[in-house]
Amino acid sequence: MATTMSTASKRSKTIEPEHFCFVSFPSEGTHGIWPENLIRTKGRFGFQAKFGEQWYECRVEMEGTKEECEEAQDLLEKSISPNQKQWSSAETELSDNEESDITSSSDDENENNNKENINKNRSKKNKVKTTNKKSIIHSTDDEVEILKDISSSINKKRSNHSSNESVSKKVKSDDKTTTTTITTLEQSSSLTTLHPDIVKQISDMIKKESSEMKKLLKKIYQMQKRTSDVPKLIVVFFQTGHPPPSQSEEMVENNVNLMTISATTPSRYLLAAARIVLTHDQFNNGYLPDFRGDKTGRVPIPEAAVMKLKEAVRKRFSFKEADIENIWKSIRTSLVQKVTDVRKRQSEKIQIQEQQPIRSAEEQIEIVSNTTVNQTAKLCGACYSSTADSICSTIQCIHEEMKIPSDDMVEIVLFDLNEQMKLLINKNLTLLQQYQSEARTKTTLDANDIVCGDIYQSILNINTDFFVSVMIHSDGMPLYKSKNRNAWPILGAVLELPPYARNRADNTPLLSLWIGKKKPDFSIIFKKLSEQLSCLKKTGVETINNQNVTIIFPMLMGDMPALSSMVQFVEHNAFYACMFCNTKGTYNNDGHCVIFPLDNGAELRTSENFERCARYADSMHVRVDRERTMGLKGISAFSEILDVPLPHSVVIDPMHTVFLCHSKKLLIHLQTFITKENLEKIHLKLRSINYIHDILRRPRSFTNVKKWKASEIRLFILYIGLPILAEFLPVEIIGDLALYNVILRLLHDHWDDDKKLSDSISFLLKLYIDNLLKHINAGLYPTNLLTISTHTHLHLPLQCKKFGRLNWLTNFVFESFLGFLKGFVKGSSGAGNQIAFAFISNFYLSKTKENASRSFGHFCINNDTFGSNILKEAIDETTSHFLNENGYISSDTIYFSRLHHLNITYHSFLYSRKGSSCSYLVSYEKNDVLMYGYILFFLSTDRNCLAVIQKLSCVDYSLTSCFSSYKYITAIKDFIDNVYIVVKRVQPSMSKLDQVDICDIKSLRSRCFSVPFGNEFMILTNYSFAYEHN
Repeated sequence: MATTMSTASKRSKTIEPEHFCFVSFPSEGTHGIWPENLIRTKGRFGFQAKFGEQWYECRVEMEGTKEECEEAQDLLEKSISPNQKQWSSAETELSDNEESDITSSSDDENENNNKENINKNRSKKNKVKTTNKKSIIHSTDDEVEILKDISSSINKKRSNHSSNESVSKKVKSDDKTTTTTITTLEQSSSLTTLHPDIVKQISDMIKKESSEMKKLLKKIYQMQKRTSDVPKLIVVFFQTGHPPPSQSEEMVENNVNLMTISATTPSRYLLAAARIVLTHDQFNNGYLPDFRGDKTGRVPIPEAAVMKLKEAVRKRFSFKEADIENIWKSIRTSLVQKVTDVRKRQSEKIQIQEQQPIRSAEEQIEIVSNTTVNQTAKLCGACYSSTADSICSTIQCIHEEMKIPSDDMVEIVLFDLNEQMKLLINKNLTLLQQYQSEARTKTTLDANDIVCGDIYQSILNINTDFFVSVMIHSDGMPLYKSKNRNAWPILGAVLELPPYARNRADNTPLLSLWIGKKKPDFSIIFKKLSEQLSCLKKTGVETINNQNVTIIFPMLMGDMPALSSMVQFVEHNAFYACMFCNTKGTYNNDGHCVIFPLDNGAELRTSENFERCARYADSMHVRVDRERTMGLKGISAFSEILDVPLPHSVVIDPMHTVFLCHSKKLLIHLQTFITKENLEKIHLKLRSINYIHDILRRPRSFTNVKKWKASEIRLFILYIGLPILAEFLPVEIIGDLALYNVILRLLHDHWDDDKKLSDSISFLLKLYIDNLLKHINAGLYPTNLLTISTHTHLHLPLQCKKFGRLNWLTNFVFESFLGFLKGFVKGSSGAGNQIAFAFISNFYLSKTKENASRSFGHFCINNDTFGSNILKEAIDETTSHFLNENGYISSDTIYFSRLHHLNITYHSFLYSRKGSSCSYLVSYEKNDVLMYGYILFFLSTDRNCLAVIQKLSCVDYSLTSCFSSYKYITAIKDFIDNVYIVVKRVQPSMSKLDQVDICDIKSLRSRCFSVPFGNEFMILTNYSFAYEHN
């Protein structure tokens, strides 16, 4: 530290600022004079000073000229007597870290010995002053004995002799272990200081000897620190402004001086001190006075003990009284974390005892091994022919009559779909039948799920009996970073399961797995799957009730490259890249890409036309004429098993088409309209937003949009992006973003099967794309904003009409499952067998018994968290009196801090573990009016569940006022003003009972985001999508 200080001072020689600061470093026990340009406002003690390339926390004791700071430093040194001076900063670090080296400079000793030399050295070298100088005292006989002992030990080591008359200790070095005699050193542990000359002689010996002697000297300093009762005078003086406490003020508890406890951090010190201050039950099973969770079976920690521990921490680390409250909040968790861990282990132990006997690992492996539900085939990666012993026998193949390299081998794993469907249906039979019955009557919880779309409803009209439909999906994922090996699984999703169950990993069947360097040839996969799929469609699946269930394959889903391979269609950069209409793109020389301007004369593809072009392309053996085939390359292998003809069975994936393609390009280009200062403001706004706890991936800095994932872009473009960017973009640009936001919100959150709404969205899409083309021609936007992904937006209203709302058609769930499968791959070989074994184990082996639910009215709380959700002492008398006056309290009233209702978890303001989430900010309906507020807590009375909500007041201001001059404002104003609500910014409080609404939980509509807007307002918007991942 001292060396770094002097280096920083030398660097500041060339720059002489007018102002200097006299600073102290509490964590290092040092002080010095620092240039003002090397100090910034940050850190626990208020400031940080720069040493070289690093910043260290410090306090600024005085500001002024260099001479004034030097006078203050001299005054401080005179106020401390030589006998009270402590170890230098280097010695302090040494005693805390046994791996530190000891350095002692004779120049520093001369500076303390002669005041005139100090002043002379200051003016000559412009050196930063510290208090790490020792006072000079005369050598004592004990010190001479120590030096003799060290010299004797060195001589003995050199002659390789060992002494059997003294006690020995093993000391580890970097490469060997030696024995060093330290008996006499331990006897001299009553010393409090060492003569500087002795330290210098010891240092000289250390330079000549091995690291074992360094350990010996460190032992001396550690003994001196343990036996010294003098506090760190310099640190205490700088932090408190008054002399340190005397020996009579030491804190003694249970015959132990708390000030002598050794600990490197306040958290560890608190834990060590608590073992002495608290009783055994309080330490192992106690809770602090402000604890709001379940206190059943726990012991309260007295307030007096808490205050004693807090004061001990403050004195031990010399914190200011003004800082101790904030420091206590950060270290108090170390006191209760042990209790939490103990209770968690006890809960897990009880849960295991209540479960059915679990098979051993060997039994489970044997079950999986004996389950013949998958077959593996290996092909040549060049000609796709079967191999024997990894040798290709195809003539004129590049691998002919030679062993195929592992990277060029294709591995295909086929799974028995019949067994998977039998297990899945038997496990969820009641749920499947109930949800299909709700789909027939259109009474599902979400009226715009896939089962409410036109395609599924037409299948229901044809099949009057119970059936199960499977949507097929495929996409690729890289398996390794250093190896070109990709996996392409073909997955399924059972549409008769509700969305919350449909998205689970153990409800996702796996048809096959292709592992290789290239994209899969689906015709090869289908040839191997055709027999079992045809048999499955003909015979169906027999349930445990001897009921035969028909299996239907109505849909095909994937991103554009995957769909091109599955449908035998051209790639997304071709002229006829649209699967849904015959629009032909044009090549743009400026953007070097194919763009798709608005074509009002384009015709939609029909199933007859699609099949005719596919057969025509299949008959061409030399070169396919794209003009005559309209982009088709042949007959799709999936056309034989799909119950809905192509292209009507193809589902657009919004994750790739909307969010990762067009939305991402748009956001990247918006950065060019924002200054560097405003980008920093946007970053601060993003960091200030509290997100709903379900959202695991929050948007990073706006400058890193290129690295954003699809979930980050979806969250930003749909909900928080418009109110954040409204203050920083030009009117025309933010207006275009608002128009795009309206289109996506209507398709994603507010879609309804209404022809008028569908026509309105189609009109807005044409307006948006036509406006994009004008901006591109004017040089305002790049040409890559008009590629096939933008053109596909025109077909989204028809997709929603056929398959339901856009958020149920996303690829997010399947992407999560791909990551789930990828996690099973360990090592660079045998990836197919590893994934197959892990998938079968997860799918077929029985899971642990799920916890039962405890119902109260219309909601349920899991048994594991039931006790911690009850509020027993958090409701004050004023609130209880208010509830009693309004008739909401009865003999069986229970207060809750958290609620799970209609598959959505709501927090409350009194929920102790809400953290920085905003899951207690909600919208609710009262007298047919949508209102917004903070949920303070829940209560259950007379078997009815109620929410106590602090309502927020709307203001006479709208988000559209930021771009009121936009040319299309009349088309989007009403919708934006309804989904983005401006309210006055207030914090939740239990004291504002005049602003409280008490309503049934059935009136809750959704959780909300809040985006700061200006200095006094915040903009609220509903978050309608509650679950996406497993």
